[in-house]
Amino acid sequence: MSETTKRPVLRAAGSHLYPGALVRLHTSGTTGPLRAGRAPGDLVFADGSRTTAQVLIDSDERTTLWVAEYTTTRGTTISERVWSTHPSPDGSGDVILRIGTRLP
Repeated sequence: MSETTKRPVLRAAGSHLYPGALVRLHTSGTTGPLRAGRAPGDLVFADGSRTTAQVLIDSDERTTLWVAEYTTTRGTTISERVWSTHPSPDGSGDVILRIGTRLP
């Protein structure tokens, strides 16, 4: 798999997301961090649980984060969710997504 087709990796600081939580979007740096985030990626939580997630960007450049259903390592099932996000570059080529409100 080439660098430009590599799945993005997102890392959450906790075992679930909530308003104000931070998610780091790691990318290869070859396609631009948010552009790479348009492809489905692997969201890894601090407790080791994993799921699929995707950063979506609308025509006004607003970003949302879609997160597939997953189960935490303690056995709690978290349903599929969509969150508004506030992205900011971290200086290393990655992007920090601050989780906003949960969307319907």
